[in-house]
Amino acid sequence: MSSNRPMKWLNAEFLGAALFLLFGAFLFLHPFPAALADYANWTYQGVLLSHHWKHLPETAHLVKLYPVPNSAATFGVACFALFFPWAIAGKLWLCVQFALCFYALHHFARTLRLSGWMWALVPVAAFFSVDLWYGFVNFVLGVAWAVLFASMLLRRAQGEHPARSFDAPLALVLVLAFFTHMIPFAFCCWMLFWYAAQLRRRGLLWSMAPTVLLTLWYIFARYFVFHNVDGETGQVAAQRYLSVSFWLFKANSYLKSFGFVNPILGYFPVHTGARLLVFFLCNVLLALLSGWLIVRTARDHLRERTPQRFLWLAILSTLPVVLLLPSAALGIGDPGARLLQVLLGIALILIFQSPSRLFPLIGTLALLMTANSAILFARLVTSPQRTTPPHITALPRAITYFATTPYANQIYFYQALSQADTGIEIFSSGVLINLPSARHAVLPPIP
Repeated sequence: MSSNRPMKWLNAEFLGAALFLLFGAFLFLHPFPAALADYANWTYQGVLLSHHWKHLPETAHLVKLYPVPNSAATFGVACFALFFPWAIAGKLWLCVQFALCFYALHHFARTLRLSGWMWALVPVAAFFSVDLWYGFVNFVLGVAWAVLFASMLLRRAQGEHPARSFDAPLALVLVLAFFTHMIPFAFCCWMLFWYAAQLRRRGLLWSMAPTVLLTLWYIFARYFVFHNVDGETGQVAAQRYLSVSFWLFKANSYLKSFGFVNPILGYFPVHTGARLLVFFLCNVLLALLSGWLIVRTARDHLRERTPQRFLWLAILSTLPVVLLLPSAALGIGDPGARLLQVLLGIALILIFQSPSRLFPLIGTLALLMTANSAILFARLVTSPQRTTPPHITALPRAITYFATTPYANQIYFYQALSQADTGIEIFSSGVLINLPSARHAVLPPIP
């Protein structure tokens, strides 16, 4: 969008800020933090970590003595739990994360003066998508750091900041990305590589030095000192590698990356029948239109050798990895979809730099996804119990369970905190280690 129409752009930015504030406000309408699947576990771990900091008796877990990538939420909740009750601490960290996600988008929007329609699509696709509902809050925050890092690199590529061999702000964001999730962090390093290649200055890679040291420390301690205690639980690939179902799984990973969510309560998804079919078709159309603009924008920037060229080279060179990653690896479920989410988080922003007649249609479809996500978020965090399961009409199972997410399937962590019970077994990928005295908790089955 051209800079001669600032008011419409600013109005869109204010509406984007209002969306993040709305999700934060919904959190405080319920006495407990949102039961967004894994987030109950991270809240529990954050409270346990605060107990260790306060030297309270805790006999079921130990703190790892090395840096752990999947730990930002744990540290965030722990910091708030030092001063607030656990339920408030869990909500406050999510609100901080929403604010950081908004700032990352705001920073990028100011870098390129993007169309206001960007605020309709990117928040729901990048930050309020199925990853948030699964409770992958560390990963979602990692996407935000990747977006901010791309914007910072782009400002330097445009000459707004002098290129230094060691850039402290870039190094700081890399450190923050390291402590969220390794996939967004790795892509940040990949973007820096292409940025240095575009400027033909290898010395710029020195900004990765602190995180290289953190990574080496993490690998050595995890595999050679603690004998891979982080990987004692893992996921198994459900599709045979490179089979037809494998490629259908990859297509599904792309289609579910545009903000539609369909939470499962008990054994039934919220949306079924004709309503689900309408959402599914709108989601497919949104994915196709966005994909077309991504291809066209990438082609134009690569031909014209614009400052954004290094971002597109980083994205395009990573696509083969997205396609070839198995459906489970290193204990991570669907790592290809996670990596794709990072790429789309940046690519979907870049398509809004040049005007297009498709923006109103894309924005309208995205607003439909946003309204669905916001209404469900408000409904479920304020009333997580559902008494009457919906009637499922005849639809193919692949569509019936498209973009479904579990809800409240780890609510027992909140129940344990309410009873001051700190002895439940937790995720091994966090900052804490389970001791033999930790009690195993069985998750309810997910359809």
